[in-house]
Amino acid sequence: MDSCRGGREESTSAAVQGAYGVVNAVSLYVEKDQDTFRSVHVKAAAQLARLSRDAGVGRLVQISGIGSNSDSRSPYIRSGAREKGRCAPLSRTRF
Repeated sequence: MDSCRGGREESTSAAVQGAYGVVNAVSLYVEKDQDTFRSVHVKAAAQLARLSRDAGVGRLVQISGIGSNSDSRSPYIRSGAREKGRCAPLSRTRF
C-alpha cells in the first residue's frame, strides 16, 4: 500500500482496519516533487502510526534500512532521526 502520497488517508485507514499488526518499511532515497524525505519519512510514518492506533491495531513495527543521526550532513539520514522522534511517543503507548 502506498500511504506516503497525499490524499490517501482514507485508503490507508481502510487498509489497517481489523489488522493485528502493521509494518512500515517505506523509504525514499531521492526527493522528487512532492515526495520529500519529510513527507515520506516523517509525515507519512506519523500518519500511519496515528491511523493504526485509531483503528485499534495491536502492534506497529517501524523498519528502517539505514541508521539515523540528527547531526548527519545527509538530509536522508537526518530524516530518519526525525522519523524516530515523531514515532517515539506512539511507541510508548500500547495500541
